[in-house]
Amino acid sequence: VHVTSGLLYPFYPHIRGLVVRQPIQWGRVDRGLLTGLSVAIVGLLTLEWLASADREPRWPLVSAEERVDDTRFLREMSAHHAVGVTLARMAASNADDRQLQRLGRLMVANQAGEIDIMSRWWRSWMGSAMPPLTAEEHVHVPGMPDAATIARLSEQRGQRFDADFTPVMIAHHRGAVQMAERAWRQAADPRVRLLADSIRHAQTRQIAALATT
Repeated sequence: VHVTSGLLYPFYPHIRGLVVRQPIQWGRVDRGLLTGLSVAIVGLLTLEWLASADREPRWPLVSAEERVDDTRFLREMSAHHAVGVTLARMAASNADDRQLQRLGRLMVANQAGEIDIMSRWWRSWMGSAMPPLTAEEHVHVPGMPDAATIARLSEQRGQRFDADFTPVMIAHHRGAVQMAERAWRQAADPRVRLLADSIRHAQTRQIAALATT
């Protein structure tokens, strides 16, 4: 919103002239700015169309070796988020605390949306669906609860659920923050770095919220 407002600011007098039906004088600078803004809008719309068609371009000047960390992060964080969505749905339905229920719904929406982004990038860049982690890879992803813990939580309700769920989800989020901080430092594609930065900030705030429930 701020960027768009800033780009449109030089055209406010012209917009006002159109509204009040006054003659508009376009200078050379105005025409140049309008041309640049039009090109930028067309470029953004083109990128959006490519993304919706799973044809989002790879970042240029990045070697295959440099992409290793990026692809590993996408696979590991997608698997991590999938478990997070499972846990958060339990909070939304099984928790006694209303704040924890609302936080669970927020985490489902947040992490499911990020899974969709990472899956779309993988299809665009790799030309196929993202392969799931192997059992060995799954074990080494930080913050992952074991199957027995997930099964136990799924059977619990009310205050007992709240007490057992909170430390599990905090540990899970801390694992995501650890992974995101590593990607923020090492990712070759700036889009991956920006997503990692968003994840670490969002989940740090959610850890603080979980600690107060």
